[in-house]
Amino acid sequence: MRKFTIFILIILSLLSHEDSLAQSNEGIVGKIEEFILPPKIEEKEKKVEPQTDIDNLLINEAISIALENLVALREAEDEIKRTKNKLGEETVWNWLRPNVSLSTGWDKERGEPDVSVHAGVDLRDIMGAGKRRVANLRLDLELAEARLNKIKNSIVTTVKRVYQDYQLSKEKVKLMEEMAGQSDELKGILEKGIKEGKVKTDTILVINFTLNQNRMNLIVAKQDMLRAQMQLMEALNIQ
Repeated sequence: MRKFTIFILIILSLLSHEDSLAQSNEGIVGKIEEFILPPKIEEKEKKVEPQTDIDNLLINEAISIALENLVALREAEDEIKRTKNKLGEETVWNWLRPNVSLSTGWDKERGEPDVSVHAGVDLRDIMGAGKRRVANLRLDLELAEARLNKIKNSIVTTVKRVYQDYQLSKEKVKLMEEMAGQSDELKGILEKGIKEGKVKTDTILVINFTLNQNRMNLIVAKQDMLRAQMQLMEALNIQ
């Protein structure tokens, strides 16, 4: 009995030793993997831009979106800012600001460096050159502002036109859907009347023709609505 107990203790000791070795090996393997394998890169969440609800868009909102997304308009605004900055720099105080220059050399007789500072004022700006630059900049500013207003007026006119076309196309689709639905409902009533012998068979031919015509008109109306929608999105410069 004593020998059996000792044997069990030896087995348990070996098992616990193996577990500690296994844990140690796992730790070593983990360290090796951390050293060899590249670090995990966490994927950044993609920023999802909110989509514009074309169907519920008001005309003023559409114009604002178009003006905000138009690259040519932003370029014209930047040009105006640059011209205003240049115009602000053309002042009498800047014209009278002296130009300072530093010259260095070596005086051989004295055996020491020769340093001299020169300062002077360019009177050409006071005599008229500065005023000419101001006049040219003011002209550039007027032209840039006129170009900006022209771009704004053009985009506003375009957006109003395509926005109205899209609204009318939606109303046309709605009307065609109602007409097709009414024709389909009338066809069902006539078919029931034919079965009951209350309606002539020739009548169903007329309603079938009308129903097919309304369905074709509905297809055309949907195509026109899709085209108008694409034109509106293009005017708004959105995808």
